[in-house]
Amino acid sequence: MIVELALTAALLTEPRVDWHEHSLKAYVRGEVSRAGWGNGQWSCLETLIHHESRWNHKAQNPTSGAAGLFQRIDGKPSDSVRNQVQWGLGYVKHRYETPCEALRFFRTNNWY
Repeated sequence: MIVELALTAALLTEPRVDWHEHSLKAYVRGEVSRAGWGNGQWSCLETLIHHESRWNHKAQNPTSGAAGLFQRIDGKPSDSVRNQVQWGLGYVKHRYETPCEALRFFRTNNWY
């Protein structure tokens, strides 16, 4: 029974989605809008994610162990896309306030 409930919760949390770059971008763009950031911020975030993972939510850096769209150091490539995006947007907002500030820092330091 507990296993059935856990499986049901997992299925309800993230429906099976074939995450290609186009669908990932559409999803993330919607989340950026919900975060209150406009089109200019979307452009910066799109560039940042492209540099970090080439929009591959399963990306993993063999040197640092960073994983996912945002290359989270303690992340797992198996983390759901929704979890990756929620964490990534929260990280950007907390540390840099906006995606454009995060991208500016990245361009200066080659990390963010």
